[in-house]
Amino acid sequence: MTGETRPEVSIDASDSQPSEWSRDLVESDRRYFEAGAEVLRIPGAVIAVLRDAGPLAAACVVQRVDPGAVAADADDWVADVEGRLRALSSPRARLYLEDTNPSLAQALLRRGYRPRVEHGFVRAADAGGTSDVELVPAEDGRSWRERHRIMGQQVLAVDGHAMDADLWIALERRKCESGYMRPYLILSRGQIVGAVCAAPSGCLLRMKNLVVEASHRRRGFATATAVSFARLARDAGLEATGCFALAGEPALLVYPRAGYRESVVQTEWVRNLA
Repeated sequence: MTGETRPEVSIDASDSQPSEWSRDLVESDRRYFEAGAEVLRIPGAVIAVLRDAGPLAAACVVQRVDPGAVAADADDWVADVEGRLRALSSPRARLYLEDTNPSLAQALLRRGYRPRVEHGFVRAADAGGTSDVELVPAEDGRSWRERHRIMGQQVLAVDGHAMDADLWIALERRKCESGYMRPYLILSRGQIVGAVCAAPSGCLLRMKNLVVEASHRRRGFATATAVSFARLARDAGLEATGCFALAGEPALLVYPRAGYRESVVQTEWVRNLA
């Protein structure tokens, strides 16, 4: 990817797949970062920050970037954003760009940013077919302790950045308590095998923060959970369900197996500031 510029968001608007699903999927990410967070409006963008979430990458994100507002001097704009992030004690700059902007992409590359491609998948809401898992709402204290145990097994968080189970669960609880999403435990034959969250966005139900316990991986539980979300979306009266997967990750194979179709590609730009 080094030296390559590309559209930060590319949407497939084919007749068989409403473009609204893709737009709602992209918007679900924006809402996730802003849920329970302080949203600071800056020239040409917003910063969503959770000041007490420490070094978690999800604690501070620059998004809703207006390409027209930064076109005049992209290098100066990026430098200004970095200054604002340092003032917030953010250890990194993490930007999502919603429109093609070659000058901004080149400015980011010049300053040492690393692009990370995320593939978005959608599936129509329906009965979900046969699934080997049960999704159980997980909002009481015991359920949150189980989620903490599961997250404590992870070397990296589901976003591919460093994991701190205490901070991660506190962040998830904040976003759930804000009303953005609802937590679930994934059960198979009565045994907890993983965790996931669900969040409505427009006509789509976002599958968020899916993780399977280390001892239960490679047994189809992630695929079964993705299938179950089609039924969960239908029961919620929504048209579709969707999710994102990082390029190069196993999830890129999981979602097509569950009947999902790739519909959107977005790029996250990251640079350590410390």
